Amino acid sequence: MFGRTAIVVAQDAGADAAALFAQGRLPAGTINVATADDPRGDVSAVSLQVIGAKPATLDVVSRGDWTAPFDIASLAGDGRLPSSLVIDVAAAPGAARSAPVASVFLNDVLLAARELDANGRRERIVAPVPRHVLSAQNLIRVSFVRQPASDRCRETPEAYPVSVLASSHVTLDKADPGADFSGLIARFSTGANVFVPVSYLQDAANTLPRVIALAASTGVPPARSRFVAVADDGPQKVKGPFLAMDIALKDVDSEVKVQAGRLYLAQGPGRPLMDVAGLRGAGIVEVVDQGGAAGALYRTLGSAGPAPDRAFQLSQGNVAVIASGGLRAEINTWDPAGQAVIGDTRAGSPATRRWGVVTAIALAFLAGVAAMAGWGWWWWRRRLAAGKP
Repeated sequence: MFGRTAIVVAQDAGADAAALFAQGRLPAGTINVATADDPRGDVSAVSLQVIGAKPATLDVVSRGDWTAPFDIASLAGDGRLPSSLVIDVAAAPGAARSAPVASVFLNDVLLAARELDANGRRERIVAPVPRHVLSAQNLIRVSFVRQPASDRCRETPEAYPVSVLASSHVTLDKADPGADFSGLIARFSTGANVFVPVSYLQDAANTLPRVIALAASTGVPPARSRFVAVADDGPQKVKGPFLAMDIALKDVDSEVKVQAGRLYLAQGPGRPLMDVAGLRGAGIVEVVDQGGAAGALYRTLGSAGPAPDRAFQLSQGNVAVIASGGLRAEINTWDPAGQAVIGDTRAGSPATRRWGVVTAIALAFLAGVAAMAGWGWWWWRRRLAAGKP
């Protein structure tokens, strides 16, 4: 069209077109696509190849990295989220006496590591995935480290092969969605409604990048979502998970006040958690609830909103400030000090400690009963030995 390649999409075929582009297999030439969707099923494990991660062999002298990016929407389904990464590797023996080490990272967080036998056979690394590490856009990295040579310093360091095998996969498990951005990922797994004001359609050049970036950042699956343009006051009632942008939803539980470019976030009586004015070209996205339907609500701060050129990582917070350059701040108003994450590595919450006390008392009681039973058996045997019934 006009000497340039054109992609023409029917008015009611947005989901099919989005699925086709998400798969990354758009052929050349003129084609007609009736349906394009990801093969899905009720499965508890998904091969990394399905999400675009290809097995590979690396020649490693001292260090080599294998990486695989994936979109959470390609895995999450039926309320399931990744619970562990199962990485199968194989390494050839080298000249050094020290064994090579394979480390598994997710979003630059070390999940597991193993010293390899390096005998050319398959070795499995199982890395549990904490919920707070997951994001809508994720990156798996497997890092291999070798000693370059043995202690005979005259040897020339040589590269030896290591492989990430095709049997590597992700295990999925049912997730209990929380009131944060990572919880939205589980809720959006079966689809979502994307609401924008009619004014967005009249300024698509500036608003479309914002819609795409926010949808990708919150885990909205393109092939299983519905795009709706509504009046500025928004729909009266939202059914199902949603992403609403610059519309005034009614009866929404929101902790953020936005007025005349000022952002106010309360923490307690007379004590704001955040009070910022003068923000330009920025916006705020918040996890909200409307009548039992959970979703994300975006509001522009000031007269002009951001137009991000890429998605950004949202995970533990429920309020985020974004700009054209990316994420500026992420806050969890329910847990601003991060005690929930700290509690995973400490002795436990008060409820956990109470259960620990109850368990200790129960064990002490059982130990006392066992001791009394043992003493009674000993006493009875002595009476029998003395001829006394």
